[in-house]
Amino acid sequence: MGIYIFIAVFLGVLAFDRKTNLFLPFILLFIVSVFRAQTVGIDYVAYKTAYLYEISSNVPLSYLLYKFEIGWLFLNIFMQSFSGSFEFLIAIVSFFTIFSFFYVLRKETKSPIFAILLYVLLFYYSLSFSLIKQGLATSFFLLSVYFFSENKKVKSIFSALLFAVLHYSSIALIPFAILAHYIKVSNKKMLISLLVTFCIGILGITDEARSLIMLLPFEKYAHYADYKVDVDVNRLNVYLFLVPKNIMCCIIFYYLPEAKKIYKNLFFFGLIIANLFISISLVSRFVLYFFSFEIILLTNLIFLYNGKKRTNLLFAVIIYALVYFIYNLITNRGGVIPYKLYFQW
Repeated sequence: MGIYIFIAVFLGVLAFDRKTNLFLPFILLFIVSVFRAQTVGIDYVAYKTAYLYEISSNVPLSYLLYKFEIGWLFLNIFMQSFSGSFEFLIAIVSFFTIFSFFYVLRKETKSPIFAILLYVLLFYYSLSFSLIKQGLATSFFLLSVYFFSENKKVKSIFSALLFAVLHYSSIALIPFAILAHYIKVSNKKMLISLLVTFCIGILGITDEARSLIMLLPFEKYAHYADYKVDVDVNRLNVYLFLVPKNIMCCIIFYYLPEAKKIYKNLFFFGLIIANLFISISLVSRFVLYFFSFEIILLTNLIFLYNGKKRTNLLFAVIIYALVYFIYNLITNRGGVIPYKLYFQW
């Protein structure tokens, strides 16, 4: 886990200078992502195996389209046509995943380097080592929402097409984004909604929703209905994990009135879904799309204020981020520990 701690400390030092050029942090994160071994990330081997042995001209296209998203399938076939290695495909995915985040954070935050620090501490960066497709889809979703909020419709639609063909689960994000853009959620409604949904979820009332996942048309998503169904869920631990996020959502709504409501609402929507259904594996992944907006919100929350209030908010956000960073390292979330280089065995 040393590499992740080093990156966090390095970015923390750079964050003291808000004018720091983003090129060096980008190169560092890109290199660490590209040169990781196949043992870094739970899903890495599965993606590589599919690239080498399943996605082939000898396999019927109908079967491939049934098993893989068309965007991911096209990217694999495109790389194979140039006799490219899977590691080169990972390099392309890593570039666009990190670049899209950097682009939006530079445009939408008052301190991009601090936002990148949160990107690492809150584990969105490291999780993309395992959730390779979803990591890329999440970055394109972030990009699409940014363009949508800026009324750049063509760019927003193009970005939406990219995340939709890469990960079909992300198609469900589109109505949420439209709704988040147009509605206004009052602080009172936000607080009541979070409290009610948290109580409903922790009591297990919504667990039966797992059976609805079986109705999904895409095979692998339907299989999540049975994923870890035989594993006893420690409900207390699962919901303790959500407590800081619920608290931080309240702080954001109360102390960041100037934030774009689409970002606040999407983060809020993600928490509502998580509060109700976090014990379902597919949902625990799905809400990551929504949670990524907290990076923008938390950064701007700090730098909206000056003096003692900024110091207090900075302290609160750093503690919040470190709690998740340490927890994710200890639990080895995503199977990203130990970190090894691809030529290191």
